[in-house]
Amino acid sequence: MNSQKKSHIKVRGKGNREREIGVSPQVAKLVWKYSRLYRHSKQPDEQRIFVVRYGEPLSKRGIEAIVTRVRFASGITDVQCPPHTFRRTFSTMCLVQGGAIEKLSRELGHSTVHVTEEYIKSLPLSVARQDHEEFSPVRRLRLTSRRRAAYGDAC
Repeated sequence: MNSQKKSHIKVRGKGNREREIGVSPQVAKLVWKYSRLYRHSKQPDEQRIFVVRYGEPLSKRGIEAIVTRVRFASGITDVQCPPHTFRRTFSTMCLVQGGAIEKLSRELGHSTVHVTEEYIKSLPLSVARQDHEEFSPVRRLRLTSRRRAAYGDAC
């Protein structure tokens, strides 16, 4: 992976479907470094980035074991933290930062935006209202003291 040109990677998801996901320049650089230093595949044409010590592709169970080890090493013992939590957290944070749900839905490989909406049900109302002032149509109205003229003396 060339960290200077690649802005996405291909992943296989549920149902063995392949899709492209965005990668920031910082992450691309780290993946490039990792693949040069630590990735030693049995097969020279292996496309998967993460392989285990013996050169075989990292399995779902292997990923779960790594996440569990990291969770305990960081002192998180009171909550479960399956790998899928990172996907949901990314989705929520992306929307909080102003990302469009339609684009996020496509990148996640969801069949409809409704599936993506399920991810953000836990989004606090205060975060959902965050952009209200900026995008409210009321902001564009010119509300002045002329309302007496518009509504008569009833006001």
